[in-house]
Amino acid sequence: MAKIRFLVRSKNKDTIARFYIRYYDSNKVDLTAPTELMIFPSYWNNKSQSFSKRISYNDSFSNEDKKRLEKRMLKLKTTILNEVNDGIDITKSNLKEIIYEFHHPKTVKTDLNLNSYIELFNKQIKSGERLTEKGTKYRHSTIKTYKEFKTILDLYQKDKKKKLDFKDITIDTYDKLILFFRKKNLSVNTIGKHIKILKRIMRASHEEKLHSNDQYTLRKFKVLTTESNSIYLDLDEIQRLYDEDLSKEPKKEIIRDIFLIGCFTALRYSDFSRIQPEHIQKSPAGIRIIKIITQKTGDEVIVPIWHWMLEELIDKYPDGLPKTWEQKVNSEIKEIGKQAKIKTPVSKTVYKDGDPSEETVPKHELIMTHTARRSAATNMYKHGIPAIDIMKITGHKKESTFMKYIKISKEETAERIAMGFRVEKTGEEET
Repeated sequence: MAKIRFLVRSKNKDTIARFYIRYYDSNKVDLTAPTELMIFPSYWNNKSQSFSKRISYNDSFSNEDKKRLEKRMLKLKTTILNEVNDGIDITKSNLKEIIYEFHHPKTVKTDLNLNSYIELFNKQIKSGERLTEKGTKYRHSTIKTYKEFKTILDLYQKDKKKKLDFKDITIDTYDKLILFFRKKNLSVNTIGKHIKILKRIMRASHEEKLHSNDQYTLRKFKVLTTESNSIYLDLDEIQRLYDEDLSKEPKKEIIRDIFLIGCFTALRYSDFSRIQPEHIQKSPAGIRIIKIITQKTGDEVIVPIWHWMLEELIDKYPDGLPKTWEQKVNSEIKEIGKQAKIKTPVSKTVYKDGDPSEETVPKHELIMTHTARRSAATNMYKHGIPAIDIMKITGHKKESTFMKYIKISKEETAERIAMGFRVEKTGEEET
């Protein structure tokens, strides 16, 4: 009799891992193959084939996620057993094929073109029917980005008076899209973001055998990127924000406090904005830390409460941080920065008729939620914390990428070298 078990092989209980299928029967067939279903190892018991009784539900794995995963697991199991009941001999190769087709079903509709496929794709990522490559739900911000891509692609098609299909995504179309995006005064990184989504859409539809066009894989069909206008706040500027009296504007005070917590944790807004009492713990050495599972990657991150401002801000909200919305924070923190007189002139790139130019603006105009994360990483580095240690918090895998991420000017680098290695003359040599 054929039997199926779900196994999690990873020993790292705090990092999301892949489910494997073990198929075996009385004919001494015993096969194992990976699936695209994902879970935290601590949430699953291989021996009992059941979910753990104590699951710490959070934004990365909710009770609804558990129910959805249970349903998918049952459906996959049923799919394999139906093949057995139909007389199919299960081998390693066709077990993998069954699992792949389960995760990438061939579309029944024959009238899907590029535009209708994008609409379907967007609906599926919003409903949770289509998951990321890691088996997790798409984040709200990512869903919004895909929606923005659909809007800009519709504008392009309206401008060209032509509806695009899969076969039309060629190098020539790529060049025309880039030119159109530039005329819309989109930044290089925003253009790159749209091209990246187009490539993902083309790859997914290609894997689902909706077309055979592979020009999106060519080297010239590249995702554009450039160094952004991102800034960071030094500790003096952070202190000015901290000292700004907002007692008569309580909503602004909450926004300022939550932003400043990000300035010392190097976490993403989606993580530092939801810190609750259970995230505040002590290390074995008795050091206060913030331990949190990140929403984007599902990794556990531990941040030391290393600065007195961070400690006071955390203690200010013993019941956890109040709920905030990123759009509101991005809007208000600029005004708060202006009140705190963070007005150092900085240059930013603007686009007019597709051409880049530089203009100077006061620094507070460029402050946003991501400034907090970049400020924390940069100030930690300037404080002497090794890059490799900071990367464990930010999630950067390569030091070269991290060094581009932090904002250390050439002047600051020169100052660090002079302060750390300058050698003074001690006296005249004897003759």
